[in-house]
Amino acid sequence: PLITGQKKKLIFETIHRRKNLTQYPVEVHLQIIEIEQERQFVAIVADITERKIASLALIESENRFRRLFQNNASIMYIINPDNGQFVDMNDACINFYGWTRNEFSQLNILDINTSEDDVTRKFELITKNKGQVFETKQRNKGGVVFDMEIYSCMIEIGSQNLIFEIAHNVTDRNRYFKAVEIQNKTLKDIAWVQSHVVRAPLSRLMGLVLLLKEGTEDAEM
Repeated sequence: PLITGQKKKLIFETIHRRKNLTQYPVEVHLQIIEIEQERQFVAIVADITERKIASLALIESENRFRRLFQNNASIMYIINPDNGQFVDMNDACINFYGWTRNEFSQLNILDINTSEDDVTRKFELITKNKGQVFETKQRNKGGVVFDMEIYSCMIEIGSQNLIFEIAHNVTDRNRYFKAVEIQNKTLKDIAWVQSHVVRAPLSRLMGLVLLLKEGTEDAEM
């Protein structure tokens, strides 16, 4: 391509060998220049060993995250903060909400969150802080609404800032707390009534005792 003039420069990676026979990766910038009316190849070679090591470490880190993400029993999903679209979700998420992976890729977070205000507030808080924990209501494909506790934070994937969330269904927990709250209120009301039921006769009895005491003192005088 360089000789025919199809390209002015070629950039490629290859392996070079040192004098001691050890090998290392390089990036080569190759082009043709003219020196004293003679065309010559010029190559600029850069050692990219550190870049390769960093790239491999990043790939391994992303693979570990991918395995942790997909195989986790907790509901996990990733959202694009710019438009609220689902970028990725694990199997636990698919099983809980009921949409297929392809269907999820067409959904917006507002399709499962019942309150648009909650979503707006959440996005504002997350972009300003490292992470947030909050409760909201979400619906599944069948329209059933659940109380969900959400752990949310920003992550960077492929130089793009995305929202990573872990969701827990706390509907049964909240129902239990509500039942306990109602029971405690009922018991408090019963205790208040019983205290007044007991207090009234005691008050009347104490009044009679005082009257009898005053009458006795007058008779002695």
